[in-house]
Amino acid sequence: MPANGVDKTTVGLFYASQTGTAEEVAWELAREARRRGWPLEPRALDETSIQELSRTKIAIFVVSTTGQGDPPLNMRRLWQEMLSASLPPTLLAEMSYTVFGLGDRRYREFNYAARKLHARLGNLGAKSFHRLGLGDDQHDFGMEQELDPWAEGLWAALAELRSPLVPTEDDGDTRYEVEELGSDFKNGDGDDSNLQDLPADGFSAEVVAKRSLCSHSHAAEVQDVWNIRLRLPPSATYAAGDVLVVWPRTQPSLVERFVVETLERSLEEFVRIRPRSVAASPFPVRPLSLRELFSRYLDVTSVPSRYFFHVLSLHTQDELHKKKLSEFASRSLEAKDALYEYCKRERRSAAEVMWDFWTARPPLPALISALPLLRPRRYSIASSPRWIRPLPHTPWPAGRLGPWPWTAYLCSREDGLGSTAIGRALETGGEAGNEAAPLELDLCVGIVNSVTRSNREVKGLCSNFLKDAVVGARIQCSLEEGSLKLPPPDVPLLMVCPGTGLSPCRALLQQRHLQLLDSAASYQAHDRQKDLLFLGFRHQDGDFLYGEEWSTFSNWLSVHVAFSRDHDDRKVYVQDIIEEAGEQVVRLLDAGAMIFVCGRSHPMPSQVFDAFVEVLQKHAGQPPILWNAGMWEQIKEELVLQLRLLDLGDHPGDFLRLAPEPPALEAVERAIRSLVAIGALENSSKLGLTPLGFHLAHMPVDARIGKMLVYGSLCQCLAPILTIAACLSQKSPFVRSFNRTKEELQVTERQGAWGYLSSDQLAVVKAFEKYQEQKLVSRDAAWEVCDRFGLSASTLDDMAQLRRQFLRHLTETGFAMEEAEDGGEQVNIHKKNMSLVRCVLCAGLFPSVAQVQKHSNSRGTSYQIFVSRQNERCTPHPSSLNFKAQDFAANHGWLLFHDKVKTTQVYLHDTTLVGAIPLLLFGGELKISSKDCARVHLLLV
Repeated sequence: MPANGVDKTTVGLFYASQTGTAEEVAWELAREARRRGWPLEPRALDETSIQELSRTKIAIFVVSTTGQGDPPLNMRRLWQEMLSASLPPTLLAEMSYTVFGLGDRRYREFNYAARKLHARLGNLGAKSFHRLGLGDDQHDFGMEQELDPWAEGLWAALAELRSPLVPTEDDGDTRYEVEELGSDFKNGDGDDSNLQDLPADGFSAEVVAKRSLCSHSHAAEVQDVWNIRLRLPPSATYAAGDVLVVWPRTQPSLVERFVVETLERSLEEFVRIRPRSVAASPFPVRPLSLRELFSRYLDVTSVPSRYFFHVLSLHTQDELHKKKLSEFASRSLEAKDALYEYCKRERRSAAEVMWDFWTARPPLPALISALPLLRPRRYSIASSPRWIRPLPHTPWPAGRLGPWPWTAYLCSREDGLGSTAIGRALETGGEAGNEAAPLELDLCVGIVNSVTRSNREVKGLCSNFLKDAVVGARIQCSLEEGSLKLPPPDVPLLMVCPGTGLSPCRALLQQRHLQLLDSAASYQAHDRQKDLLFLGFRHQDGDFLYGEEWSTFSNWLSVHVAFSRDHDDRKVYVQDIIEEAGEQVVRLLDAGAMIFVCGRSHPMPSQVFDAFVEVLQKHAGQPPILWNAGMWEQIKEELVLQLRLLDLGDHPGDFLRLAPEPPALEAVERAIRSLVAIGALENSSKLGLTPLGFHLAHMPVDARIGKMLVYGSLCQCLAPILTIAACLSQKSPFVRSFNRTKEELQVTERQGAWGYLSSDQLAVVKAFEKYQEQKLVSRDAAWEVCDRFGLSASTLDDMAQLRRQFLRHLTETGFAMEEAEDGGEQVNIHKKNMSLVRCVLCAGLFPSVAQVQKHSNSRGTSYQIFVSRQNERCTPHPSSLNFKAQDFAANHGWLLFHDKVKTTQVYLHDTTLVGAIPLLLFGGELKISSKDCARVHLLLV
């Protein structure tokens, strides 16, 4: 390290950015640091590793928050590493750090990612050398109001740790080197307009249809909303609730004006751009024409940063322009106010700024470094993949507001639900042998066209790009897994989605409709209250999006619509119609409904929450935040784990007694006994968390399921355990046929294929593997597997979603790698070892175990009985593979089960036969006695 200077290997500046704002802040800090003598180079967090981070002596982090408190995409890999339970608490003991977060105070998860990172760094031994900064986009001057004073304190604190070098006057502010190749350059790759440069998971989608969903008057006076249908390549697949990432292009006429008139260059000039730092380059290594550069990579339509004005001020000879640009670039309150009025409030673009200050002519390297990158936009997909498979020879309906072909056909049916045949037709695309046909999807796009206070028209880049795309045009896209997942068919839905927020809900409702078509569940829908959908629009005749479709689901869905501007005396919003349907809402919530709220992130969700509070107060008789006696009797182990994690009192019951209506002490004691039995709490008066209990407290799953998942990871057989956990969290995928003969054949097939396993859970593992294997062949092949073995395709698909959720929980606690298949090779070395999987089952299901006892009657005939820990005679349920099995005691002494139900006798559901060794290694204390045999007492550790 230079004497009295900065060693760049020990001082790091890292950012995590979703939309580019945090990245720009990091570069602004880096430029200021260079001027002060600290040559720092920003890097995305995912470009480093936990090992490299541990060697960093001083670290500065700039982190934004996305979604519901989630870290940005370019932070998630490292964040998963940092959450690993195996990391020592002194890993970062040599690091001094500080964090600046970018957030919006309107949201409950304000700067959640930054605050979590700050806490985790401290947990790993790092020391904070400067306060946590929390930028707020809602401030009059945006996040800069907090950033500027935080940064001033940063330089003072940094100087106490490292003396700066002597600042040098060079072009260090320029992020890129630009080689100008001229207009005569011949691009060896051909026409640049055909070059894709797609990300690894990207593809090109074709626009196959588009239509406006609004009336002409509403589109002209308020806002237009379009449905854009895209056809994906055969390799691309998606699920209901997923997100489409779109890379737009800037309007050609604007690019031409900017390049030709403003920069006074040719669109056909070629340049090669290389980064000056080790950071990854957003530009391809090949040469780019200026047409492509400003169409696809740099965004001249977005609001520029403060640094952009600084660059322009350096490259103008006009004194008046230089003075004004320098004022906009300064940090004084007056300058911030002036910049806000001129640029941010008016949404003035970088191109418009250069048109206003036409004397500024920065060189290409400086301009490229100052302009924001053109970022992709994310849209919730508004369709289920099975709903709109391509339909050959089906013409597009003419006119605005016309229904889609399949929707019109479904709506024409009297029953409003259709039949299994229609469901199959929807799945196969309406044509036999059409399995190879590519998928299509719908986007519901609100077109952004607004007028500012000074009567300037501002157009959204991506929404207008999609609207203007002609049929047949190709658009660069990629897919992201969404956070919304459809529950099993027996879980009611309660959806609130005003405006274009209905996109993911429309997809999930289509998928639910097809779930009902897939099985007899559609006929059971009549036996329960209908699911609820609350929509909100301005005018019934203006913007009732997909209004012709909602009757398709009328057999099982009750649709309530608020038209806010159709009433002369008042405005009606979704929260109003929620309160009007209060009794239905409460009944559905009592039935265990899953609530989806989609749409504008502020202030609608909080208003909807308040409406639910009002409904529960009025119709349930008390505020929902209070526990009633019935709820306390159902107290779960997860609550006790959380209380012990937070160390709230010497005993969980002490804290819970402070509730307005405290639970019965027996309910608390029952939860404690259960947690002690599975090894999550110490069996002592302190009731401390064991290491297992500590991890279970951080996993939002049932304690036994969580224990099984942790053991599956530690025993390196995670894949089958994920399947078993998903199965135990919902109903069995094995279903009964209405045809008795067919059901007997299916049972015979199951016994023949998997009876040797003597385990319902292991049979599910094999069935799930076979189903997934055949899905890769074709959907018909998967259907044949389901028909042969009596399996529910929708339940198996739901299990696949649950597996992904469980894998995400394990990743967050450091027990798996989410981006790797089934958590990675390291946790699946023994996934084929069913004996080991059986041991992990013991860990998860114990103490739900019965002893297999063999006896003889007076005539010498042998028989066997099952005796539970409560000294009950019991037997496997007729649906179990073990129901008719013989001679259990010869090879197995114990029968694990997931559930026990007493009807005409005590039946055990979801059973697995195990020997004494697995219980000795993975069980707990077991006592079983009966009048037929001596008491058995095994201490299993």
